[in-house]
Amino acid sequence: MNEEEKVIIAFLIVGILIFLMYLIYESVKNNKVLDNGKREPEKELQDWEKELEFVKVGEWEEEVRKKMNPIVKIKNKYKCNKDIHILVGDYNKTSVSNTVSVLESMGLNVNIAKSGVEIIKRIKSEEKYDLIISNNIYDRGHCDGPDTVSILKDIDGFNIPIIALTVSENQRNLFIWEYGFDEYMTKLLDQDKILETLPKVIKDLKFTKIQKKSNKS
Repeated sequence: MNEEEKVIIAFLIVGILIFLMYLIYESVKNNKVLDNGKREPEKELQDWEKELEFVKVGEWEEEVRKKMNPIVKIKNKYKCNKDIHILVGDYNKTSVSNTVSVLESMGLNVNIAKSGVEIIKRIKSEEKYDLIISNNIYDRGHCDGPDTVSILKDIDGFNIPIIALTVSENQRNLFIWEYGFDEYMTKLLDQDKILETLPKVIKDLKFTKIQKKSNKS
């Protein structure tokens, strides 16, 4: 074999090696390699993940707060012994207006989300809450209440209690033991339900009724 043939063969070998390295690079980029050496195709984004970038955080809250009318009669005002921030998820304007009005009458700070996806986006954006109150179902998106709970609890470091707020009566065991909620309340929300339920999930939480001022001189 003369020198020219050797050079040609060397170039061919280098070309083949470069091509093989390119194939390996593409394979690693597009696939996950498991411990047992088998390749796992990169997972396709789930529907709720695709929606995250399109959710406009705060838009629904702004709309709801333009006109809020509680359905239940709020007889008293309370203050609580902690600075509590709550995220409420509900797509129905009448229902969520009642929920927020009642919560705020108890001295609680409230933000509003329209969907499970917005709840997830707010948490992933590192908004800080002491409690999440979530509807059981939502009218849009691909993330009902139980799905939202499951996704949130898969987030590293997530430890916020989640209460289901639903029209489904006598279903506490279902929502807690099967769906994974931490507590359960039925609509319509009122002050008695808050007094009963919130101290179960927020340690040492206490409410004090604000006495009405007398008109007597």
